[in-house]
Amino acid sequence: MRYRWDEGAVTADGEEVARTGPGFWGLAPAFALGGAEWSYRNESEGLIGARDGIDVLSAERGRIWDASWRLAGLRGPMSLTRTSSWLLGKLRFDLERDGDRIAEVIPEGPWQYRPSLEVTGALDPAEAVFVLWVAARIDGRRPQRRIRPDGGMGGTAGGPA
Repeated sequence: MRYRWDEGAVTADGEEVARTGPGFWGLAPAFALGGAEWSYRNESEGLIGARDGIDVLSAERGRIWDASWRLAGLRGPMSLTRTSSWLLGKLRFDLERDGDRIAEVIPEGPWQYRPSLEVTGALDPAEAVFVLWVAARIDGRRPQRRIRPDGGMGGTAGGPA
């Protein structure tokens, strides 16, 4: 199953699972998913996902030079490990639970980094949407990237967006 952001919604194999709006890639999006109100935010300890105001998802960076993030999901802990160069090219990640790869974050789009998620194992839609947002936030932290006011990302250091 492939999750991707498409014109204001996250879809799974073309079927809408979350109505996100244009600010989904921003610092604090809020949206509806599965009959609940979701919000994401960036805090000093990591990235947080809240359902109806209660924190239920989180992502915490590993050691400073570590290529992985620890995620607390609805079905238990997961790890998101970068499988591409931090500085060069578009970011790719493997998502693992209990040592098994359950999904891969792959880049889409020729001009902007828009992650999509190819799921091969058991993953709740709420977890999938959170992983997409986390991957975009990680990409936004790279030195050659900058976040535009509309929540999108693009450009290089010293270059146009």
